[in-house]
Amino acid sequence: MLHKAWPRECVCGVALLDAELFVLCHGRCDHQVDVHCTAPPAYTLTRRLSVPTLGRYDAHDMASCPTNRCLYISDTGGSCIHRLPVLGNTATYRSDLTDRSQPPN
Repeated sequence: MLHKAWPRECVCGVALLDAELFVLCHGRCDHQVDVHCTAPPAYTLTRRLSVPTLGRYDAHDMASCPTNRCLYISDTGGSCIHRLPVLGNTATYRSDLTDRSQPPN
């Protein structure tokens, strides 16, 4: 282990985009994603991105998309995926998921 930056929180998702490391923690009450710079000195916290409708224990995982320049955060409690632009500071889109186990009528 090179660095332990989250001693009290359970990391449930990480994503890398450009020179930034995005860290999603389970159990955060501020509904934010930490953004760290990967350039020396490595892993310096530079900012936080807000996901206002993300429940405290609902974050499950996160992925990044270099084409759309955004993060996608799965929300098990809200049954949705949040789209978070990395250039902004707040989630702008929420895609509700439906039960796909049954074919549509």
